[in-house]
Amino acid sequence: MKTSWKSGVIAASLFALSLTNVNALEATPGIASVDMRRCFEQSKEGMKAKEMLETLNGQMQEKLTEIEGKIKELSSQLGNEEYRQSLSKEALDEMEKSFETFLQDREAKHNEFSQELNQTQMFLTENLIQNITKGAEAVAKEKSLTMIFQKDAVVYSDDSVDVTDLVLEHADKSFTASEKK
Repeated sequence: MKTSWKSGVIAASLFALSLTNVNALEATPGIASVDMRRCFEQSKEGMKAKEMLETLNGQMQEKLTEIEGKIKELSSQLGNEEYRQSLSKEALDEMEKSFETFLQDREAKHNEFSQELNQTQMFLTENLIQNITKGAEAVAKEKSLTMIFQKDAVVYSDDSVDVTDLVLEHADKSFTASEKK
């Protein structure tokens, strides 16, 4: 009699375990992918960030071109032997000092501009990633997804699990709302 009681408990446990496994299979996590490159390139925030960086780069290039023009002018004058001979020793020394100063200024401005451009790009990228992540979280909640992978980090992903368009839609709504503030 004790044997049949143990057998009944084991059988009931196995049956309950089998039901748990069936329920676990039914609750398989929803998985999707998002193309981050597309989000960066096609989102409103990504396009605005790109425009801002291009504008900033253009402004910096203008300033460097201006300094470069002064360097070329001084270089041309210093390379002209007749012109050099027409100058006093003090004027020639002053011109050579100016030339060196412009060379140093160009180098300093280039480094300063590169650093500023990199910092701005990092700031804009961090904000963009946060906004895309919020969009992905919203899509995950709407679609009952437990994971969204970056598409380029997966060896294979069927297009049917790509939620990039939905993430872009949410990210753009969020960006538009934040711009109005």
